[in-house]
Formats: sequence, C-alpha cells, structure tokens
Amino acid sequence: MSQDLRELNEMVSSLERHLRLLRDYASKAFGEGNFDYGGEVAGKLRLLTARFRSNRPLLLDLMTETQIQPLVRLGGPPVNPLPESPDRETRSH
Repeated sequence: MSQDLRELNEMVSSLERHLRLLRDYASKAFGEGNFDYGGEVAGKLRLLTARFRSNRPLLLDLMTETQIQPLVRLGGPPVNPLPESPDRETRSH
C-alpha cells in the first residue's frame, strides 16, 4: 500500500472515530438532556472544521485530499440576502 493511500485511510479512520464520538455526545446532550456534553459537541465540531493555532481541521483536510467540494464555505462572506418581496418594497416607500 502506498504512503499516500495509507495516510488517507488513517484520515478516514480518524474521521469515523471522531464522528462516532460526536454522535454519542450529541445524543447525550440533546437526546438525554445532559447539556454538560454541549461543550464536547462544540469541541468536536471545531476540531473537524476550524483552522486555529496549530489545528488542521480533519474533515476539511480529508475533503481536500479527496477533491470533494464543500457545499458551504466556512469563514467566507455572508450569504447574500434574499431579494425583498414586492409587498415589502411597497411598504418601505
């Protein structure tokens, strides 16, 4: 097995492990009402998706490696607001 494939497999295994924990924490926090796990949920999400200090976000790195294009852009500009309805425009004039 090539080094690149081995590293990719390790990344996938690591992502699966983190997602299992995230699912468990979310179930405890939101399903069972044990909100002590809310911080664990937030921490896992940051670990998987946020760039900060020396953290390289596992999910985003894996998407880059596999050339998967994200449907949303994190840390980008806000989404353009929807055009105003004709009703609303009439009221504002």
